[in-house]
Amino acid sequence: MNFDDLKDQLLENWDRIKSKIQEDPSFNSIKEKYETLPSSAQKGILATIIFLVLFILFYIPYGYFEAARENEQKYQTYKEAISDLLKVGKADGNIAQFTRGNLESLKTRINSSLQSYNLTEEQLGPINLGPKLQNSLSKPPVEEETFTIQLKKLNLDQIVQVGSDLIRNFDDLKMTGITVNSVNDKAGYFDVEFKLSKFYLPDALVKEEEPGDKTKDRRKNRPFRKKDKNG
Repeated sequence: MNFDDLKDQLLENWDRIKSKIQEDPSFNSIKEKYETLPSSAQKGILATIIFLVLFILFYIPYGYFEAARENEQKYQTYKEAISDLLKVGKADGNIAQFTRGNLESLKTRINSSLQSYNLTEEQLGPINLGPKLQNSLSKPPVEEETFTIQLKKLNLDQIVQVGSDLIRNFDDLKMTGITVNSVNDKAGYFDVEFKLSKFYLPDALVKEEEPGDKTKDRRKNRPFRKKDKNG
C-alpha cells in the first residue's frame, strides 16, 4: 500500500466516523446548545477544546519520551553494576582445587534457582552446556565448560538481582560473560544471556596432586645416598 492509498483510506474512515457523529442525537443536541451560547462563550469553549486536543497530542509522545529517558538513565545507573558482576565472577583465580564434578546436577540447581524468581515460561529460556568460550582466559591444563543461561524480557533490577545471586549461590562457577539486548516492543525490558563457566583440572592431574600419597611422599623425602664403589 503506497502513501496515496493510505491517505485515501484515512480520509474515508474519517468521513465515516464524522457521519456517524453527526447522526447521533446527543451530538445534535450539544450542537444546538452551543449555537445558542453567546459569541464569547463559544470562543471560550472552542479554545478549551483546542487546548485539550493539543495537550493530548503533546502529552502522549512526551510521556513515551520521558519513559525512554528514565529507562536510559536507569540503564546507565546499573551499567557499572553489570560490569562489576563480571569482575566479581572472574576475580577468583584459585581453580587448581576444582574437579569437574557433576555438571548435570549443577544445571538442575541453576534451573531451581531461576524458578525462585517467579518468572513466566516466556521469560525462562534454555540452559545449555557447551565447551569453553572463544575468548576464554583458561590455559592448559585447565579445562573449561560453560553454561549459557538465556532469560527474556527482564527489567534492569531483575538482571542485577539474578546475576548477583548466580555468583553468590554458585561458588564453583565463575561468571565469564553477560549479553544484554533491549526488547523492541517493550521499553525498559531486556533479553539477557549469562555465561557461567566451570574451571577444573583433568582427573589424572588432580590425582597426581592429591595430598596424602604416602608412596609419593616417601619417594620425595628419601635421602640421597652415594653409591659404594664396591657395590
